[in-house]
Amino acid sequence: MQKVVADALREVEMQFNIRIKEFSFGDDYARVHMMVNVPANLSMQQVRQILK
Repeated sequence: MQKVVADALREVEMQFNIRIKEFSFGDDYARVHMMVNVPANLSMQQVRQILK
């Protein structure tokens, strides 16, 4: 599951020019915690929608 999520996040990075600096799973694997750099042409709301 972790590899599938990591691969999907790398695809998002390439497609939307979002730089994912780090990510980790929550204790129950129900959440993913991320630190990202967002390009100026996207709002935080857009990035949240893309990542969901």
